[in-house]
Amino acid sequence: MDSTEDIVDSTMCGCDIDPLSGRGHYFQLVVMVALPLIPVTALAVYSSLKLASTLQQFHELQVFKAKFHYASWLGAGSEHVRN
Repeated sequence: MDSTEDIVDSTMCGCDIDPLSGRGHYFQLVVMVALPLIPVTALAVYSSLKLASTLQQFHELQVFKAKFHYASWLGAGSEHVRN
């Protein structure tokens, strides 16, 4: 019959790090802390890029609105001069 050591692989992430040693415990702690931060970081980057895109579109809309008001003011002025 196989011993427990043969059945259970005591390496982590394909590395030869024993999870029972101090170095393995530290590695496991770093992995447990770092892995949940990956989706949080991705969400923060996505949100900031989406916000920048939205603000740019809002700025372009404001510029178009100002040009439209100026053109309608000019049109009203020329209509007044013609009459």
